[in-house]
Amino acid sequence: MKRKLLSLIILCLVVAFPAFSQTKVITGKVTAAEDGLPIPAASIKIPGTKIGTQTDVNGKYSIAIPPSAKSIEFSFLGFATVRENINARAVINISLKSDATGLNDVVVTGYYKRNKESFTGASTTITRKELEKFNTNNIFLLIQSVDPAFKVAQNNVKGSNPNVVPEISIRGIGSVGSNVNTPLVILDGFQVSMERLYDLDINRIESITLLKDASATILYGSRGGNGVVIIETRLPKAGKFTVTYEARPTLTLVDLSAYNLMNANEKLTYEKLAGAYTFTNETVSDPFWTSDYQMKLDNLYAKRLIDVKSGVNTYWLSQPVTSSISTAHSLRIEGGNEEVRYSIDASYQDVKGAMKESGRKKYGAGFNLVYRIPNKISLRNYASLTGNNAYNSPYGSFSQYVNMNPYERIYDDSGQLISIYNKVGENFGNTFGGNVYNPLYNASLPYKDDSHSAIISNNLSLEWFALKDLKVDILATIEKQFDDSEKYISPLDTRFISVKAKEDKGSYVLTNGGAFRYEARLSLQYSKRIKKHQLNAVLAGELRASTVQKTIYSLTGFVDDRFVSPSLALKYATDTRPDYTETPERLLGIPFNIHYDYDNRFLLDLSSRIDGSSKFGKENRYGSFWSAGVGYNLHKEAFFENNIASQLRIYANVGENGNDSFSANMTSTSYQYSSNGVYNKQIVAQYTNQGNPSLTWPKVFQTDLGLQSKIFNRIDLRFDWYNKVTNRMISQITTAPSLGFPNNSIFENLGKVRNRGFEISTSTLVTNNDRNNFSWYINLNVVSNRSKLLEISDELKKLNESNVVRDTIGGVANIVRPSVYFEQGQSMGVIRGGRSLGIDPANGREMFLTSGGQVTYNWNSNNQTIIGNTEPKIEGVLGTTLSYGRLSIQANFNYSLGGDVYNQTLVDRVENATPYLNVDKRVLDERWKQPGDLVNFKGISDNTVTQVSSRFVQRENYIRFSNLNINYDLGQGLLRKLKLQRVKFNLSTNDLFRISTVHMERGTDYPFSRTYNAGFLIQF
Repeated sequence: MKRKLLSLIILCLVVAFPAFSQTKVITGKVTAAEDGLPIPAASIKIPGTKIGTQTDVNGKYSIAIPPSAKSIEFSFLGFATVRENINARAVINISLKSDATGLNDVVVTGYYKRNKESFTGASTTITRKELEKFNTNNIFLLIQSVDPAFKVAQNNVKGSNPNVVPEISIRGIGSVGSNVNTPLVILDGFQVSMERLYDLDINRIESITLLKDASATILYGSRGGNGVVIIETRLPKAGKFTVTYEARPTLTLVDLSAYNLMNANEKLTYEKLAGAYTFTNETVSDPFWTSDYQMKLDNLYAKRLIDVKSGVNTYWLSQPVTSSISTAHSLRIEGGNEEVRYSIDASYQDVKGAMKESGRKKYGAGFNLVYRIPNKISLRNYASLTGNNAYNSPYGSFSQYVNMNPYERIYDDSGQLISIYNKVGENFGNTFGGNVYNPLYNASLPYKDDSHSAIISNNLSLEWFALKDLKVDILATIEKQFDDSEKYISPLDTRFISVKAKEDKGSYVLTNGGAFRYEARLSLQYSKRIKKHQLNAVLAGELRASTVQKTIYSLTGFVDDRFVSPSLALKYATDTRPDYTETPERLLGIPFNIHYDYDNRFLLDLSSRIDGSSKFGKENRYGSFWSAGVGYNLHKEAFFENNIASQLRIYANVGENGNDSFSANMTSTSYQYSSNGVYNKQIVAQYTNQGNPSLTWPKVFQTDLGLQSKIFNRIDLRFDWYNKVTNRMISQITTAPSLGFPNNSIFENLGKVRNRGFEISTSTLVTNNDRNNFSWYINLNVVSNRSKLLEISDELKKLNESNVVRDTIGGVANIVRPSVYFEQGQSMGVIRGGRSLGIDPANGREMFLTSGGQVTYNWNSNNQTIIGNTEPKIEGVLGTTLSYGRLSIQANFNYSLGGDVYNQTLVDRVENATPYLNVDKRVLDERWKQPGDLVNFKGISDNTVTQVSSRFVQRENYIRFSNLNINYDLGQGLLRKLKLQRVKFNLSTNDLFRISTVHMERGTDYPFSRTYNAGFLIQF
């Protein structure tokens, strides 16, 4: 009996043991191998089952496992997945190594980091690995090559001038004015200027994130309406002491392919056909003087003909430009242990421009220190010095050389610069266009046009893991900026030839100033997971303040230019005196976000922010902003399992934020005391600025619908549709002189504009061979944006007239170029002018269609209408990447289709061309000559002024080979022999070619250029 009872007990224990085993719990912590910091929301799964969990805010986890479990899988986006055998362990701690290929699935908002699968906004992330493929110094074109929604405006006037920061926009133009559509830039949690980003050393960057809709940008409230660019810099790595050096030499070649100017023989022929050498002047009736003038013209033509026959054919375009080699150096030193890590970085870059003696020097140095107490505190401090030195060319505007006639010599027979051309005679006046001055003469004189800027800053960030589910972040920055500039023009410069008084000759303008800024933020982050429910919340308060000062001195009266010093000036420039301005700004904000997801399938985001800003009127100092977003990860559903799409997520959001990219003096009225004004024996205060205390926040209401999918494990697809409405947009308007406002201007809330469009991004793995380590990707991005002016105020209607550009030709103010025009129901990019029916073959005159449908030869401003739209129908990037072993080749092409352009070159250098300056070759070949000619341009002898006409609106489709990048890394075997950690070589080129359906001059003030780059990185 006892033996039976014992057998029964043993059997029960054997049966019960698996049940007890089911209660086994494994705990541990997941940290980042790079810095040892905990990884919240990391995924822990039991392979082959649906059992899983996530880490808490401190990176800790606890999971109950079945007896059949042999391993646990740890993963987090941006890190390599690790599978660990359980064996008999009850505690498993894991350090995950970063994986750059997955970092673009992590969204950095500047307030928190979130898995893209749980993010309900539209964003693009560029990782460190992607940045290294672009061996370029132009960070803006790099971002545009990855996401064309980040639009870099083509500046056909300033071209490739390294000292001009281009205008940037994301998802269209929402306000009227210059640089008022610029996105917000956040560097390591703090706001910086677009120029600061322009000068930033790319080697310092860990990732770039573009936030594009309301849900993504809402935590920036009044500043986020134009989109946000988030820059995260590299943290020091723990472990072995490491030194990294990179050198990047760049060859710059000027691009003059857009110019189609006449040579000497062609130009002389054109002048003869245009009647330039035939004297006609109704005011001269005396035959003697008529004969004398004609003789001088004949002699002038004969002299020039002899010069042309003797081989004079000066290519003036080559005189102010040069091929240059620029250099960039970057050094990084880092080391430390898990508790204390440090890094020192330094960079220097001398970007030489295409115009002689122009360029921009950029420099920076910083010390980064990280201290941490595991599970308690992480402290980071970064102290830095950054700056630039911009120097502009003494050769002046490139357009001066475009105008010069090719039959003119640069030097006389004795080798001296010829300073003046067209010196026909004392009494000849301007019959042949007047005197023309050699721009090289001015370039040979003493000249200075430099500016310097330096910023000393200290950034401090503290992470305190106060409770298991609560983290406290404290960020603070303080910086001091120093600015100065000098511009000196010699008294011997030709622009002072007509100035008689010596005390008014020459010019020296000095500007001194700077800024002091500080910013602080306190944020609380709460994270709690209960079974399948995940709740995250962020509450913050922040303060930003800055004070900008500037002093300007304008001096004149330089007797000699052998010594360049402001102390040699005889006086202040006429009607000027030292000018000092001080502009304070203050911003207070309270952002809040709450995020909920159920089983990582259903997502909900609710956010709000309250802002107070000193930029806006006392009647509208505060504003509130909000957003709501939802998402659904269909691929997490059991029913979704298929062999086609391994990922499918949809999201939508709606919200309202603002835009404060405006001057701080919009709402402040200011005065200035003047010794020139005395009233009742008292010094008067002059009106200098009219503020508008009623000015209120522009509100940007946005809606976004998005889809993201992975098809056949080869095609990554992303689609976004958006609708963005800016209400109460702000612009500076021109007022009637009778109002007495300074500069006849004031800022107003003007109307409402809508930007609507879509973005498509695809990346396709064409082939992949792990055995040979070969892969080929093709990526295509398509962007479309259409704007529409929904409401227009009376002030904006009046602004249309003040925007009209009138060029005085023949003593008459003519409208020869389109102006910015605003019309309700139309695009912000409309072109307005007369409707042309072309050139009448019978007489070579242009025919117009009036607003009443009549045909006429007379252009009338009242008949102007919409004749084009500069907004392209689609634009984007087509690229490909080939990788074989340690070699990678990447090529990107930017394209634009369906936009209109007004070809000003055809107006200025063909029809309104003066025979006294060089012109486009089409003047000879494509203008009307005789009855029956079917041509696009009026006759050469037709001297009537061509005004804005639909004849010059052309549809522009173009493709630009934006960059080619070749990278090669040395193998580990060779590196071990050399006792190095890494060696990388890089070759690249930017703007290799551009093919367009429109032939128009580009870079009229400063030419465009192409760059060829090499790179060498060594790490030991």
